[in-house]
Amino acid sequence: MIRFRAIWTVQVQHGFRQPGGKVDELEFLVPPATHSRLAGLRAIARERDGRLHVLIELDTTLQPVAGSGVVGQTLHFGLLPRHPGFGLYTQLPALAPGEVPLWANDVDPHSLAAPRGVLLADLPEARAWLQSARRPVGLLQLQIHANHLANTQTFTLPLVARQDLLRYYVVGRPFPAAEFDALQVVDEGAAADGRPAITFNRVAPDAFTPAHLQTAVLDSSGSARIALFEAQAPTARRERGPTRLRLRVGDTGDTLAAQLPTPGGERPDGQFIVHLNKA
Repeated sequence: MIRFRAIWTVQVQHGFRQPGGKVDELEFLVPPATHSRLAGLRAIARERDGRLHVLIELDTTLQPVAGSGVVGQTLHFGLLPRHPGFGLYTQLPALAPGEVPLWANDVDPHSLAAPRGVLLADLPEARAWLQSARRPVGLLQLQIHANHLANTQTFTLPLVARQDLLRYYVVGRPFPAAEFDALQVVDEGAAADGRPAITFNRVAPDAFTPAHLQTAVLDSSGSARIALFEAQAPTARRERGPTRLRLRVGDTGDTLAAQLPTPGGERPDGQFIVHLNKA
């Protein structure tokens, strides 16, 4: 009978995903050097449901077959996004050019420290990926502690959702002046979503900056009425975006858009153009 015990489980958390939902964001790549080290340790690495599991073979006394020398051994894994839009909704740490984030348990053997930047070329285990089409966006470095052999250690790798400044450019062609001037964007879904309310400022076209879409892009004819509703603070992206962001006329007037669009995981920014047509 061959016996194995899990020494590590690595799970990913991402602010973009719904709390408590399945998070299958990353594929864990095993470089050749780690393949060899796993074989020497009589250990195996497996992925299941978005988690990495590392198991070690035990003898009849439930001790590692490879002996006490397994303690202190270090293994490396590459982190490869599973979804093409990963870079649109994920805010990776700000690092020096060419560096990738490395998460490690070398400060506390039972948790992952905040990531630090490393160059793939500086890490022998990662050099195989320098010219690879499957180049990882980050690295995981784990060292075996004696306690891991008795009790499976669960590590959590946290990922942060990107933040965007929501901007809604409303273009009315034609549209009554008084009604257009009364337009507002309101957030009526904050309480139901369990999040802070999003407040918008109205910005006139003559106050647009280079960061905004220009009026010639919004209306090449020059005849439309234009207003920008810009959030006062950035909003973190969510798989299920903020609900009940409404465009309406005044406090009690008609609702012209019951749900304005939000970036989700497909758009490069949080800017949207809303066209209105009302004689």
